[in-house]
This record gives sequence, structure tokens and C-alpha cells, in this order.
Amino acid sequence: ACFDSLLEMVKPFLTKQDTCMRKAISAEEKLAVTLRYLATWRNMKDLRFSAIMSTAAMGQAIMDTCEALLYSLQS
Repeated sequence: ACFDSLLEMVKPFLTKQDTCMRKAISAEEKLAVTLRYLATWRNMKDLRFSAIMSTAAMGQAIMDTCEALLYSLQS
């Protein structure tokens, strides 16, 4: 239930459109990998094996999600 309420708060900030080159990473996956990173403090290389994104994409997703969480929770 907490995940769903957090997702509803940050989804408008994290949702991207698919392109002809690749499918966009979903807001759900971005939030899940961010929460997993914040909960475990494992490095990106370890988390890469439990996510469907590259290390670079994961780093960007974590930063974007943290910014969206801060903005959403301050309101």
C-alpha cells in the first residue's frame, strides 16, 4: 500500500514516453530500484543483477526518483 501511494505521487514526474529506439523504463521500476538502493545501500553493480536497466540508467533513475520524492513529499 505504501509503495502504491508513493508511486502515485511520483509517477507524473518519472513517466517517459517510448521511442522508436527503445522502450522507456517504467515509473514502477524506477521507484522499486530506488527503494531497494536506499534500503540496502548496495552498490550499482550488485543492484544491476536485480533490475532490468544498465548501471548508468540505474544511477540516473535513482537521482530522478529521489528528486521526485523530495518534491512530492514537501508539498
